[in-house]
Amino acid sequence: MKKAFKILVISLFAISGVITALFFYFQKNIQPILISEINKSLAVTVGVDEISVTRIQDFPKIGIRLSTISVDERMSFYNYKLIQADELNLYVNLIKLYQGKYSIDEILIRGGTINIADLENSNNYDIIKPTDDEKPSNLSFEIDQLKLVNCNIRYHHTPSKIKINGFVSSSVIQLKYSEATTVIRIQSNFKNLNLSVNDDDYINKKAVSFNTKFNINTSLKTITIYPTNFTIQ
Repeated sequence: MKKAFKILVISLFAISGVITALFFYFQKNIQPILISEINKSLAVTVGVDEISVTRIQDFPKIGIRLSTISVDERMSFYNYKLIQADELNLYVNLIKLYQGKYSIDEILIRGGTINIADLENSNNYDIIKPTDDEKPSNLSFEIDQLKLVNCNIRYHHTPSKIKINGFVSSSVIQLKYSEATTVIRIQSNFKNLNLSVNDDDYINKKAVSFNTKFNINTSLKTITIYPTNFTIQ
């Protein structure tokens, strides 16, 4: 009995040692692999200074931290980066991914600037590389939490001449995509928010908070907006 127990303990230590070695090897070599794969799938260039992963104790959940990240615009509008941030953290469950559940537990963007523009027939944020595959897809995708902390947001809708510019102290967004339907929930707090239409200011440097939910159906070309809480201080 003691011999069997001793063999079990030695085996567990050996397995732990192998897993730990693989973990540190992965952490050391992940940066060039990840950046290469990200840029292969996107139509723009992504820059990252440093990439690190979470502790092995968090398995099967894994967190990836990207420091000093930048993402180019698809079409030049602001002549700035689409996204610049001090850090971007991504948390996923490897078992869920293995089971084919495309779910991200959390994305956190901290200390960033996001510039978004909708133009007459295009935009500056359609960064996914187009594919020749025209077969219908039943892909489902979900982000449990997309958090923005201390980020500057700038948005311009050129057809309606709407401009929004503000500082987000905290924001939590939930997104779920299934076939042609996208469900989005947003809880956000802005500081110094500016909103103008045709250069007329409707909100000028106000603290604004809101909680909303809406559905977008690309097949029916409809948007459903649910009751929204909106506060201006």
